[in-house]
Amino acid sequence: AIVAADGESRARLVASAADKHALQLEDLDRAVGRFLADPTGATRLAEIIQLVDRIRRSGQTAEAFEFLLNQFAVSEGRRGPTVHTPRSVTRLLVDVLAPEPTASVFDPSCGSGGFLLKAAEYMAAHYGPASGGSFTGHALSARSASLARMNRLIHGVSAEVDADAAAPFRGGRELIASERFNVVMSNPPFDLKAPTGSAAEPYLHGRYGSLPKNRTSFAWLQYAVSALKDDGWAAVIMPG
Repeated sequence: AIVAADGESRARLVASAADKHALQLEDLDRAVGRFLADPTGATRLAEIIQLVDRIRRSGQTAEAFEFLLNQFAVSEGRRGPTVHTPRSVTRLLVDVLAPEPTASVFDPSCGSGGFLLKAAEYMAAHYGPASGGSFTGHALSARSASLARMNRLIHGVSAEVDADAAAPFRGGRELIASERFNVVMSNPPFDLKAPTGSAAEPYLHGRYGSLPKNRTSFAWLQYAVSALKDDGWAAVIMPG
């Protein structure tokens, strides 16, 4: 539509698109800036654009992005709390929970959005592409949230994703979710260190009791349960 428009109409469409995708454009601007700061950045950026164009023309965009996510997970796992869940495990948990066509699905530590996408894929396969489900995810970092947004765009899934996964552990808040969902699925980091800026009090408080801040595995589980509707189902991967 932008290409076909002209004059003021095109300007309005461009402005509207920029507002709608402001977060993605900011991520892109930062990434381009980092590339161009490198002496070989311009050449590398041109090579990446050419590679992306070849992948787009091949019709294998989703498969290529999945491969890159796997590579990212290996490096990110060495540096931070992001946890990558193998596709086979994601598929198993989604099949077990079998979300209904209008289910609301939530991942409180969504990483690159694998559980949300697999749930959407399951619902489309079983109930048709027009199924009325909704998908919400919280990531542990802005970087992971950006990956999840790109992932859902490439797969054509509408989902709400932010970088607020650590919020329940800050400011002495109770481990009780503000929203309720039909399905909660997650593979949170085991015993994540309490985030910087969290309250001085040494305990986290949930519906089923208090626990030390260095035992966040059970905290994630309490938070997931608190996010369930009365008839909801959850699958949360925990250490043995």
